[in-house]
Amino acid sequence: MDAVADDRARVGARDDDLAGRASAALTAYLDGDAGSLETLVRDVTPLLWHIVRGQGVDAEEAQDVVQGVWVQLVRKATTIRDPQAVLQWLLVSARRAAWRTVRGSRRLAELDGDVHAEGS
Repeated sequence: MDAVADDRARVGARDDDLAGRASAALTAYLDGDAGSLETLVRDVTPLLWHIVRGQGVDAEEAQDVVQGVWVQLVRKATTIRDPQAVLQWLLVSARRAAWRTVRGSRRLAELDGDVHAEGS
């Protein structure tokens, strides 16, 4: 089972309702109702937070990652061909952003360790 399917299974039946609300919010947003995303942000942010933290991102960085996912949605909303896919798009985007953050943190830690080793 892939990672998105795992997330969907954890959320359960509530996910279908959430996916429908996400689709409706994106459609309204694309039709000019900028406020339609407010409820979506409130409803989906805890799920995005769970995904990002589950990838090993610390709490401070997780706030930035989740916020970045929402910014990307606003920037790329018109590229989402099927509004029914917006929830899955958000989940995948959050997971990928978390992976990038974790990789970056590891690289910094490795570089920091190399600098300290050379300085000894």
